[in-house]
Formats: sequence, structure tokens, C-alpha cells
Amino acid sequence: MESLKRILIKRYAVSFALLLAATSLLIIIPIRSFFLNQERDRLESEALLLAKEYGRLFNGAQNFEENDAYLKSATEQTPLRITLILADGTVIGDSVSSSREMDNHANRFEVEGALRGEVTSIIRDSRTVERPFIYAAAPVMSGFEIIGVVRVSLSEDKIISIINEIWLIISLSFLALMLFAVAFSLNTTEMISGKLRRVSEAAARLARGDFSERVPELKIAELTELAKSFNQMTTKVATMLGEAEEEGKKLKVILGNIKTGVLVTDSTLKILIFNRAAEKIFQVGEDEAIGKRLIEIFASSELDSLLEKAATGDGVDEELELIYPRKLSLRVRATPLLNEAGSLMRLVTAIDDITGFKEINRIRTDFVANVSHELRTPVASIKAISDSLIYGEAAGDPAVSKNFLEQLDSQVSALTQLIEDLLSLSRLESKETALRIEEFDLSGLLEEALAGKRDLAKESGVELKLDESSQTGRIRADRTLIMAALLNLLDNAIKYNKTGGTVTVKAALLVDRFTVSVADTGIGIPKEDLSRIFERFYRVDPARSKERGGTGLGTSIVKHVAELHGGWVEVDSVRGQGSTFTINIPI
Repeated sequence: MESLKRILIKRYAVSFALLLAATSLLIIIPIRSFFLNQERDRLESEALLLAKEYGRLFNGAQNFEENDAYLKSATEQTPLRITLILADGTVIGDSVSSSREMDNHANRFEVEGALRGEVTSIIRDSRTVERPFIYAAAPVMSGFEIIGVVRVSLSEDKIISIINEIWLIISLSFLALMLFAVAFSLNTTEMISGKLRRVSEAAARLARGDFSERVPELKIAELTELAKSFNQMTTKVATMLGEAEEEGKKLKVILGNIKTGVLVTDSTLKILIFNRAAEKIFQVGEDEAIGKRLIEIFASSELDSLLEKAATGDGVDEELELIYPRKLSLRVRATPLLNEAGSLMRLVTAIDDITGFKEINRIRTDFVANVSHELRTPVASIKAISDSLIYGEAAGDPAVSKNFLEQLDSQVSALTQLIEDLLSLSRLESKETALRIEEFDLSGLLEEALAGKRDLAKESGVELKLDESSQTGRIRADRTLIMAALLNLLDNAIKYNKTGGTVTVKAALLVDRFTVSVADTGIGIPKEDLSRIFERFYRVDPARSKERGGTGLGTSIVKHVAELHGGWVEVDSVRGQGSTFTINIPI
């Protein structure tokens, strides 16, 4: 069903379109005739003037090519075409075509008139170029004798372009007038339809449960009583539902602020209530969730099956480990609300995201297992060496005893380093370490760190160097912690390098931070392991790390040092080509 406004727009548009077409025909046809007649008069005057000017070209021997060239040059800057014709109809010059190849023009209407001594004009198609032209011809006199004709012509297209411009102006004027008239007419229609629309919109809002707006009393008698009755009805209904709405708001505030995800579904398991905590768990907005089943917004068949089980009337209280669509650990408690007949009316479900707790438990378990594993090897070695020193072959042989004692010292050193790293990491993670901010020279710190690792680098056949483009200066940070992080990065870069490889240290002072990067040419880190590189006890090559005395805690310490300063660590690595670790510390 079309609106009143649409109907009026169509009718006015059609009416003005027809009016525009009729007016255009009534105006353009006379204008075309006027311009064509005016142009014929102008061309006749041109023909008379040129007949006097070009009379000299009719005397003596005729050179067609010279006449053609002369006329072409004379009309180069004008749209006119000039033709010179002898009294017998022979064309001796033309500004457009070759006169030698042109037909005899004695039988042309305008030429016949000029040979009779009359200035003659006509509009017809050119037989040479096959387009409509305006022709004007004037006789060329020698005394009292007509010796030839000068004909001037102009393409009718030149006139039509002017007429088209006039038609466009007229069309645009009528279009503007039409739009103005339609807008003015619709203003009146809008006044009436607007009042009717207010009543209609208010009725629609009332049907949706919105009682906030009243319909104003209309200035049209037929609609005034309708508005009054409607407003009275709205007031009564709003009063009756006011208390219910207030209670609903309180419930919504409570549900919105609790940390447990709450969703209430109807008997078909379509969602009626979906609080903010549920939005966060399922990463779906309330507007998108309302009116749909949970499986439509979160494609988990396990969770959907659990809700269907709860809807049978038994209720559930279970933990779910989900892999798809996201890895989640959830505790789901669903309670059905049944009517007197035992049928499901509502299902109230409380969901807690326990993924974080599960992860913490996993990390704690892994940490205990890793620490036990890391401690078992050096302790077992120490036990074996001590037994050999006390009861074995080393007991009476000083040379063998010395060898065992050196091994014992190495294992104790490894165990001491592991314990020191664990204590350092524990302090950093618990935020117990207070930053001792001081101002120091960055270049001095880099040189000291490189000097401390030169022996290890030499032993491993790795070259240590400082990038010449490094930017250094005085900075403010915890020098001890920055040094510890840098030494850990250098230690890893050397241990996981190749013989003959290089470790390059580079510093940069940026607008908002300073950076220290350590790049090596070593074994690199597999792409799939990059996300785990900062985990405790992670090793790219476990066998090689243990052989060189690595604890697997270095990168984790580096990460915590950077974060304690409010910064971060970046890693860029290509397997088999090397890795670059960059510490970013805000200034």
C-alpha cells in the first residue's frame, strides 16, 4: 500500500514532465526557426561581401588548387565553407573539398537564384559531405554581366548546439520549478500525514510496551478526540506496568554486575536474558543473542546437549572442557523452572569461565614437574660423584678424585645457577623486586655485558660485536635488572649459535623508549614454538642447552624485567638463520 506522499510525488512528477515536454516543443520549434532564419540572413550578407572581395578570382586562367588553398586558409578560423562557381556551374574553388573533383553546381537551387542576379539562401543536405547545411549564394558581377557565384555555407549542427543549450536551460528551469512546486504541495500533505503518523507511531510504541510519549492534541477536529482517548489509555496502561518495569530494571542491574554469566531461556531454549558476563564469555552482544538458541551464537554441541539435558527437569552442575569454537573451561549450573503440569517454562543457567583457574593449575603442576626434573639431574650426579669419592675407585686415586671433584663443582654450579634463576624469577613474578631507578650510560652497560661474555663466546667459536649504528646516551632504569636481562639474551645467543657465528648487540634511543636488541646467526626458533619462547624451562634444543648449562629460565627473566619497567620484549626468528630479541623500555 502506497503512502499519500508517494502518490502525490508520482502525480506531480508525471504532470510536470508532460508540461515540460509540451512547453519544450512549443518553445524550441519557434526558436529553431528564428535562429535558422537569422543565420540565413547573416550568410546572405556574407555572400554579398565575399562576392565583391573574391571577384578577382574569376578573371583570367583558373587554378583550382590555388583557389582551394586560398579559401581553406581564409576559413581556417571560422566554421564557414566558401565555394566559388563560374556562370556555367563549374566549381573553381572550395574551402573543404577539391574543386577539380566536384560536380557541376549549375542546377543547385541557391546557384540558380544567384545566376538570376538574386541573393538566394536555402537549408538542405550537402551532396558532398552528406550533412544538413544552410546555403547562401550571391552573384559576382563584371560590369553588368554575371560571371560567377560565391556561395557561403554553414553546418546546421552549429545552430543545433546553440538550440540544445537553450533547451537544457529551459529544462533545468522547469525541473527546479517542478521540485519547488512538489515540495510546496507536499508541505501541506506532510502537515496532515505527520499528525496521522504521530498517532500511528504512538500506537506502535504502545504495542511494543513503550508508554513514554503522548500524542499532542491535533488542530484538526476529527483527530482531536482520537488523540485524547489514546493518551488516556496510554496513561492507565503505563501506571499499571510502572512497578513491573521498575522491578525489571533492578533485576537487570543485578544481573549486569555479577561476574557469573547468566542466561534465561524459554521452553524452546531461546534466550530471553543474557547478562554482561555471558557476553564476555561467549564474545557475543546481548542484542545478537536475544531470541536465539545458544548453539546459534556459540557453536558448541556439548554445551547445547547439556542445556537440553537440564531442560528435561533434572538440572545440571558440571564442568565442560571445550575445544571448539574456542578452547574454554566452563562450569555450568542449569536449573529448570516448571509449571504445575511439570512442563518447562524457563531454564536459568549460570556459567563460570574457569579457564584461567585451570591454566593456573596446569602452570603450577608443570612448574613443580619441571623443577623436580631440573633438580633431579644435578642432584643425582652429585650423589653418584660423592659415592664414587667415598666408596668407589676414586677413594684411593688422587687423579681420579680430582676429576670427580671438578665434575662435582660443575654440577653444584649448575644447581646454584638454577636456584638463583628460580629465586630471581620468583621475585620478579611476585612483584617483590623494587626498581632501583638510576641514571647511567647505556654504552658502558653494553660494553660491560659484552666483556662478561667474551670468554664464553671464544669457547663456543662465536664472534661478539656491537653494531656501529647503535645510539647510546644516558638513560634512567634499573641498571642491575637491565644488565641481567642483557646477559641472559647474550648467553642464549651464544649457546644456540653455530661455530663461526656472530652475535650483534644494537641499541637505539627513540622518542618514547630505548631499545636493546641481540641478534644471532644460530639455529633459530621454529614458528610453532614462538608463542612459548618466554615460558619457564622452555628450550629450543634441550640437549644442547643442558650440555652448555642452560636452565631454561633466561627468556622468562628477560620478559619479566621488561614488564617490570613497563616495557615489552619482541622476538623475530627464522629457523636455521637465527633470532633477534629486542627489549623495549619506555623512557
